[in-house]
Amino acid sequence: MLVCGERLDIARSQVHPLLDWVPDQRVGWLLRENAHRPALWRKTQPQVAFLQSYWDTPFVEMESLIALIREESPRTKICYLDWFAPANVPEPRLIDLVDLYVKKNILRDRSQYLNGMCETNLVEYEAQWDAEFLNPRQGVLTEQQLSKLTVGWSFATDRRLVEALQSDAMANTDRPIDLHCRIFSKNERTWYHHMRNRCVESVNELATGAAEGEKIVCSAARLDWDAYMRELASSKACLSPFGYGEVCWRDFEAIAAGAVLVKPNMDHLEVFPDIYIPGETYIDIDWSFSDLKAKYESTRDSGLRKKLAGNAWQRWKSFVATDWNNHWNDTLQKLLET
Repeated sequence: MLVCGERLDIARSQVHPLLDWVPDQRVGWLLRENAHRPALWRKTQPQVAFLQSYWDTPFVEMESLIALIREESPRTKICYLDWFAPANVPEPRLIDLVDLYVKKNILRDRSQYLNGMCETNLVEYEAQWDAEFLNPRQGVLTEQQLSKLTVGWSFATDRRLVEALQSDAMANTDRPIDLHCRIFSKNERTWYHHMRNRCVESVNELATGAAEGEKIVCSAARLDWDAYMRELASSKACLSPFGYGEVCWRDFEAIAAGAVLVKPNMDHLEVFPDIYIPGETYIDIDWSFSDLKAKYESTRDSGLRKKLAGNAWQRWKSFVATDWNNHWNDTLQKLLET
């Protein structure tokens, strides 16, 4: 197998298991920018090629690379790894050129892809406050394209996060912080900043009404990662709002640190591993944050916190130990059968 990836950590988290966890396979890795040499493909003749690209990589560039692979190594199966945060498919034409399209999170109702969506499905929700947030629908798929779309994996396979999962932070019982939500958002008129600012306002409202002795952390100040993880390990619960997509680094950071994940409801997404089971692995809140106060009150129950944090940690642990490998075998089989 030959993996042609990108430099960003968010992209490489999708590649890490191919390099670290695939047993008895010869796996090569290089930056996609170095993959445009005909001799590379003539010499390696990989059975499978995994490709990534930036969100702004011109389609013609990817079209050229895939045509090169098809010409120089015609037996190679080509799989595109979509690591982008939104649930949409930004360039449907790319699906036509590859054998399988693996996306880290997919809408459960896949028929929505037949109508496309705005920049992300989150845009339309925020547009109820400001219609100017709307942008043109894009990413309309055909039934044939939809048949090549399959759910993959993302942050749960990141090397640093998997290492954090192995730490003893889960066992920490000294948790003086009742709710943690370090979040930075500019005061700009975009759907993204509007969404994040709604979160900040809701948490600040909680903090204003907090009882004596309660500690709610809502700050835009940045910490280095080690200090941030120590702070999470001292927290009973962590609020993780959406970013440009629903699945966030913070979701897994909270679980690794043993903090209960509090997050806008994720029922609309298919993800792997599924750490988003309301009342079992996390506390789901409405996208409007209207029930945040009531849901925050439920985190006072130490038994509930132990159950949710433990279930989420165990589900991720099982994913690392066995579930990813099973899913990988299914994905590879699907690719080779195309």
